[in-house]
Amino acid sequence: HQHLSKIKVKNLLEIGIGNVPLMSPIVGETYRPGASLRMWRDYFTDATIYGCDIDKSVLFEEERIKTFWVDQSSDEILKKHVPDIQYDVIIDDGSHDPNHMVTSFKALWSRVAPGGVYIIEDIHETYLDPIQKLGPVEYIHRGTGVIGSDNFVMFRKPEQKILWVTAFRDIKRDTWPL
Repeated sequence: HQHLSKIKVKNLLEIGIGNVPLMSPIVGETYRPGASLRMWRDYFTDATIYGCDIDKSVLFEEERIKTFWVDQSSDEILKKHVPDIQYDVIIDDGSHDPNHMVTSFKALWSRVAPGGVYIIEDIHETYLDPIQKLGPVEYIHRGTGVIGSDNFVMFRKPEQKILWVTAFRDIKRDTWPL
């Protein structure tokens, strides 16, 4: 909350929608794919929420939620299937494979809006150091979980600053129109 509440979110993308066999033992039998997408929709009340997954059976559409198929191991597929818009937040909660995390980051970092964030979740501790070298890190959470994979890294794209530059090098003062 402390990292995302200051961002005006218009578009959010989450890689990984979740599936019943994986999630129901963790959160219960009432689990439905897309629970986090619905949570983001409720939290960011003016945003369009995009979700993608390799499992076509979990794809759905609801109010302000759009989902689509993608294979995050493929740079080409990511660039082709992820809508080419600026995202204020991208969250990688997909396969949790470090190679896929790197591929996704490299394919999608250019689509993070200035001031936006790219979060990679569930990074095993052995891959945390290499992952954090991908871009401008704002925050690293080193978890204390038993399996060593409850870590995440948040990258923030710098704000673009507009600089007004006026050059008077070749203009003589006595020729100014004022």
